Amino acid sequence: MINIELQSLVKRLTPLLKSALETAAGDCVSKGHFAIEAEHWFVQLLQQSKGWEAALQQASMAKESMLERCNDRQMHLARGNDSSPSLSPELVELLKDAWMLASLNNQQSVVNEFHL
Repeated sequence: MINIELQSLVKRLTPLLKSALETAAGDCVSKGHFAIEAEHWFVQLLQQSKGWEAALQQASMAKESMLERCNDRQMHLARGNDSSPSLSPELVELLKDAWMLASLNNQQSVVNEFHL
């Protein structure tokens, strides 16, 4: 497994993705969850990004259905955290995979919503 500095990875996100991740962290804190999950981030992206709406339409998925799935998943997460949450291992892997896709497959220096 490759060890990648998370700050460097987050710096590669577009301003939209970074802003949505920061908002997701706030949402995670307000709900008392222990880790920022992909679902926290996806909810914010679905609310902020028109690009995701287009991608969902191409996949024949309704935005509302995706939001409902993400919110349902969050309902089952453990609560009670009173300190700063960490990024979940799954979210870290998603970020790594998105960076690999952006940089190696698309020769881009930033990760955008389509790489997710």
